[in-house]
Amino acid sequence: MKPPHRSENPLPALRSLVTDPQIVSLVIILALGVGALYFFGFQLIPFLLAFVIAYFLDAGVQRLKRRGLGHGLAVTLVYTVYLVVYLVLLAGPVQIVARRAVQLAQNLPANADRLLARFSAFPDPTLGLFPEKMRQDVLELVLAQMQNALGFLVSGSFGLISQVTAWVMFSFLVPLLVLFFLKDKDVLLQAVLRCLPRNRELASQIWREMEQRMGGYVRGKIWEILIVGAVSWVAFWALGFDYPVVFAMLSGFSALIPFLGMIGVAIPLFIQGYLQWGMTWPTGWLMIVYSIIHFVDGNILVPFMLAHAVKLHPVTILLAVLLFGSVWGFWGVLFAIPLATFARILLNTLLDHRDGLTPPADGPADGPADGPAD
Repeated sequence: MKPPHRSENPLPALRSLVTDPQIVSLVIILALGVGALYFFGFQLIPFLLAFVIAYFLDAGVQRLKRRGLGHGLAVTLVYTVYLVVYLVLLAGPVQIVARRAVQLAQNLPANADRLLARFSAFPDPTLGLFPEKMRQDVLELVLAQMQNALGFLVSGSFGLISQVTAWVMFSFLVPLLVLFFLKDKDVLLQAVLRCLPRNRELASQIWREMEQRMGGYVRGKIWEILIVGAVSWVAFWALGFDYPVVFAMLSGFSALIPFLGMIGVAIPLFIQGYLQWGMTWPTGWLMIVYSIIHFVDGNILVPFMLAHAVKLHPVTILLAVLLFGSVWGFWGVLFAIPLATFARILLNTLLDHRDGLTPPADGPADGPADGPAD
C-alpha cells in the first residue's frame, strides 16, 4: 500500500535559492552593471564602443599569435590595419555624411514650412468625399499634429548638433582605448575580475553563452548594415534623390531596430521625396525601391546571416523593442535584441540552476517496499 502524498514545503528550496552564493554573486554583478549604465550611460559610450571593437580585433591577434608572432607584434599589426581603415573612413565617407547631415538639419525649418504650406494647399479631390466642415477639421487637426512633430524634429536636430564636441572627442578617444584594450587585455581582465565576487561560475556561464550568441549576431548585423546601406545609396543616387548618402546610412542602420526601424526611416524619406518631387511617380518609385530593399533584407539576408544567432520569436522581439524603449528610450530600442537575448539566457540559466538545487518532488516511500507476491 502506497503512503498518502505529502505536499512539499517550498520554503527550504526558496531559501536555498536566495542564499546560494552563485545567485548572490550574479545579483551583485548585474546590479553593478545596470547601475553603471543608468548613472554613467553617455560617458561610457566610448568605452563600450572600444570594448566591442577590441573584442573582434582580438580574434585577429590570437590568430597571429598561434602562427608564432609575439603579443606585441600581433597587436601592432592588427591595430595598424584598424587605424588605417578608421582614418580612411573618418576622412572620407564619415565626413561626407556629416556634412550632408548638417546641411539637411540647417534646411529643416525651411522644409518644415514648405511641407505645411503644401499640405494646407492639398487639392480638394484628396478629401472630396467629406463635407466641407469635416475637411477643414481634418486639415486643422493634421496640420497641428504636423507642426508639433516637425517642431520636435527641428529641436532634436539642433540638440544633436550641440553634442558635436562630445562626439568629436569620442572619435579620438575610441582608437586610444582600443589600443589599451588590445595591448593590456590580460592586465585589465585581472583587475576587473579582482573586483567581482569569487563565486561567479553562474555569471561566467551566462557570459560564455551570451558571447557565443552575440558574436554571430554582431558580425551578421555589421554585414547587413553595410549591404543595405550600399544598395540604398546606389538606388537613391540612381533615382536623383537629393540626400542619397544620409538616407542610405539611415536605411542601413535601421536594420538595428527590428520592424520599427524601417518604418521610422520611411517617414522622413517620403517627406523629403515629397518636398523634392511632390506627389509624383519619382516619389512613388523612391518608396517602392526602399520597400523592395528592406523586403529582400528581411526575407533573404536576415535568415541567411542571422538564422542561428539569437533565435527570438518576432513577438518577443517586438515586445523587447517596446519594453526596453519605454525604459531607456533610443538606446533601449537600439539594443533591444541583445537585451532580450541576455534576459532569455539569464532566465534559462536561473531555471536550470534552480532545478539543480530542488530535490525530487516524489521521494522514496517510507517503510519497507512490498515484496513479490507468493
